[in-house]
This record gives sequence, C-alpha cells and structure tokens, in this order.
Amino acid sequence: MIKLIYPNPSLLKAAGVKPVASVSLRWTDRHPQSSYGQGVLLYGKTSDIFDGASFRAARDHFGARLIYSGIERRKICGALGVPLDEPGIIEAPQKSA
Repeated sequence: MIKLIYPNPSLLKAAGVKPVASVSLRWTDRHPQSSYGQGVLLYGKTSDIFDGASFRAARDHFGARLIYSGIERRKICGALGVPLDEPGIIEAPQKSA
C-alpha cells in the first residue's frame, strides 16, 4: 500500500486542483523509466510516473504525506530519487493480530 494523503483537500481546491483526500500509488520495476531495478512510482493503474519533484511540491504546498506499508522505504525513496530521511514519507503502523 502506497498512498499520497492530503490532510486538507480544500487547499487543492483553492489552487484550482480537483480536491482529493488521497491518491493511490504503486511501485514497479517493470516500466521503461525504471533503471537497474530502482523502480518507479506510478499513479494508480496508469503508467504515469509520480516523481520526487511531484512529491516535494505536494508536501511543501499542500501538506501531503506519503504513507506506505508492505514495501521497503529504500524502494520508495529510490523510486522518488530522494534521500532515505526525506521528510513526509511515513511507514504505516503495523496492525496487531
């Protein structure tokens, strides 16, 4: 699970963007832009890439956070081309049994 969460969708609306609470992303290394197994993040079921510049813009302008589980942080950060300690990338808490 990888989701881009917008805590305040009204900020998107004010900027003229369709207001959404979250956007589903997926990691794959089976894309022409994936280099040496690094992988890319794609929007939902499309082949459109979500990159580090897009993440930083969503985070810095709209307060977005990227929440993930079931995948290693290094894969997320590698696909975005950002350092492992990049702010706003958060592992979802594990559900207890």
